[in-house]
Amino acid sequence: MPLINLVGSQDAVLVDPAVRDRTIANIVSVVKANNYDGVNIDFEFIPEGNKDFSVDRDQLTLFMKLLSGKLHAMGKKTDMSVLPHVQVSPSMSGIYDYGGLAPYVDKVTLMCYDHSQGSSPPGPVAPFSWVEANIKTAIEQGFRPWQICLGVATYGYDWPADQTGGFSLPTKSIDEQVSMKGIQVHWSNKYLEPFYTYRDSYGVEREVWFENAATLQTKIDLVKKYKLKGICIWRLGFEDAKFWDTIIKNWGKR
Repeated sequence: MPLINLVGSQDAVLVDPAVRDRTIANIVSVVKANNYDGVNIDFEFIPEGNKDFSVDRDQLTLFMKLLSGKLHAMGKKTDMSVLPHVQVSPSMSGIYDYGGLAPYVDKVTLMCYDHSQGSSPPGPVAPFSWVEANIKTAIEQGFRPWQICLGVATYGYDWPADQTGGFSLPTKSIDEQVSMKGIQVHWSNKYLEPFYTYRDSYGVEREVWFENAATLQTKIDLVKKYKLKGICIWRLGFEDAKFWDTIIKNWGKR
């Protein structure tokens, strides 16, 4: 299933009926030509030039309704990726009407990561209580547990201590740095996520928070608790050495 994104955050695909219908026809054509099982629609941070993306809320729901009608008629699936609603600006996440989208989505990836990110101060990428609150909210607002695939991260962020301006790193790269420099990693009992501090080559103190196999286990526990569909990973190739061992331990080999 290909993931379909918007380049340049252009919302003509939602607000211009001619562009919308042509887009849906093109998606259907690609699915047919390649015999895909369906598509995952990952439309984020739209429309262009407007900081309140929620203005396209109804148009996004209509797009998914029209697309799913075409794909379901072919026996194909319509999946979607959505931002979480809890502690995320409504101007960003408000475009996703969970209850309105639920009838047209076979599976939804709830992207529960980047609670803290490059433009924020240092902090956990996917704190446990925040992830759980977003799962509960998604269910309360209309998605069925069997529709929800919990998005899990395989990376972290490295910030100047107590400042914004961080950058992302794959967890496997973070592990290599920790091993090479002999850094002591700490575990936050509050957020259920590892972190550490170090000084870079310029003598600047830096702070790193990241997801790994241990945090994955806490997320899998939530999947089991709420009887969700499973997990979706962002992204493959970034994970640490024990990541797949954790998956096999919980669900076996497939």
